[in-house]
Amino acid sequence: MTEYFRQWTEPGAALGLPDFFEDMSTIADRMQSISSLPNGILASPSVLRSLHELEKEYTTFASIWAPYIQSAFAEKLVELQAQIRQSATSVREGTFTSLISDIQSMLPHPALRSVLDLAEEDAPVLLDPDVARDLMTRCEELHNAFQNSTYNKSERRMLWLLIWKCLKAAFMNYEVGGLTHLTDQRCLEADFFCKPGVSRELRRLIQLPDAANPRTIENMVGKYCRFIDRCRANPHERYFHLRQLREKSLRHHVLSSLKRFAETRLPDTNIWPKVHFAVIRLNSINGGPAVVRRWREEEKQGEWVNSPSYLPSPPMRQSSVNARRTSGAATTSVH
Repeated sequence: MTEYFRQWTEPGAALGLPDFFEDMSTIADRMQSISSLPNGILASPSVLRSLHELEKEYTTFASIWAPYIQSAFAEKLVELQAQIRQSATSVREGTFTSLISDIQSMLPHPALRSVLDLAEEDAPVLLDPDVARDLMTRCEELHNAFQNSTYNKSERRMLWLLIWKCLKAAFMNYEVGGLTHLTDQRCLEADFFCKPGVSRELRRLIQLPDAANPRTIENMVGKYCRFIDRCRANPHERYFHLRQLREKSLRHHVLSSLKRFAETRLPDTNIWPKVHFAVIRLNSINGGPAVVRRWREEEKQGEWVNSPSYLPSPPMRQSSVNARRTSGAATTSVH
């Protein structure tokens, strides 16, 4: 790593952005792993000398390239915006995840400085955290524009996105006690949020743009769809309203109500049956509750892949620093 930083601080060096972002992602992981080295190794004089040299070269590297990196990200976002405006369908959705991952890889790496007992406030940065936050916010806005433009062309995609956004809105209400006053037994979401790991995972997901964790979000929506499907199959009176809902397309006023809830997070008195109606319709379209993979890098743009939600999800190449790996399920292409 020291030689890498030294190479790019020599006069006349010119970065190639795609390779550079990939390199920095790997370097970030390795720098972060330094703190996990055994104390005996870290205390070695030769190791400490090497780490101090690495810190020195990184400081020089960051001071030279930080302005260039910030400008490069801004240009990428401008280009992406222009591409969406011209033809949103020409944009691969994985582009947003890759961009978020690149931004995260440029953030400060505290592990090295903590090992060397150096002040965190003096740490060199390739990308200031406040700037990174603004860039990710802008990327999230463009991702929303992309989804609004492309998902509405398909009932399946539109329902999937609405369900995810309504699930987030319901969870945010749940976190502030917004579901505790409800006596309507048709509100099943509190039960779902109490399931092991669900609330913890949702808290993590809502802290970052959706593009940062696409696979985990897909898993969560699949888990929720399966939960509603199981409730619907339960003969208990509490789930009677689910058995009464038909597997037909949602009417305009129902869709409008769901969109309003997703945007405002203010539930109306009948919002929960409407959310359940959307889930039942999506399950019908998918041939049962399913984990939907919205893209795969090796496949053409626009193709979604279904996997039964009770099986492990199909293996995916990690596109984000926070994305989960899953394996072992057969898949079926659905157009």
